[in-house]
Amino acid sequence: MNRLLAVVGLAALMGCGGDSGTNSTPAGPTSLQIEDVVVGTGATVVAGDTITINYIGTFLDGRVFDQSTPGQPVTFPRPIGVGNFIPGFDQGLLGMKVGGRRKLTIPSSLAYGSAGAPPTIPPNTPLAFDVTLVGIVGK
Repeated sequence: MNRLLAVVGLAALMGCGGDSGTNSTPAGPTSLQIEDVVVGTGATVVAGDTITINYIGTFLDGRVFDQSTPGQPVTFPRPIGVGNFIPGFDQGLLGMKVGGRRKLTIPSSLAYGSAGAPPTIPPNTPLAFDVTLVGIVGK
C-alpha cells in the first residue's frame, strides 16, 4: 500500500511541467540549482534510464508536499530525462551517480509554472527536492 501511495505521489511529478506564459514573478531561483551533497560512485544516470530513489519534495519554506516512504525506495514507472516529469526534476537527475545524494532547487518555470498542480502546489511555486539515487534498473 505504501509503495502504491509513493507511485501515486510520483505521478504528480510526471508530465505537468512548464510555464503557461503569465507574467507573475515567482519567488526563488530563476534557474535550476543542483547541489551534490554526496557524489556517488556507481553508474551514472542518462536520459532514458529507469531509476530507483528515495526523495523528499518540499516548498522553499521547508514544508513537505511529497516523499517516498522511508526505507522503501521507489522505482519510477517511466524513464527519466525524456519529458515524463517536470523539467527541473528531469534535468536535475541526469549525470547523478548511484549512491549519490543531490539537492535540487527548481524554479517555477521548470516545475508547474503558472498552472500549479492543484490542490497541492500553487501557481508560480518553486520547489526543492532532496534525492538519493539507490539504483538504475539494468545497470
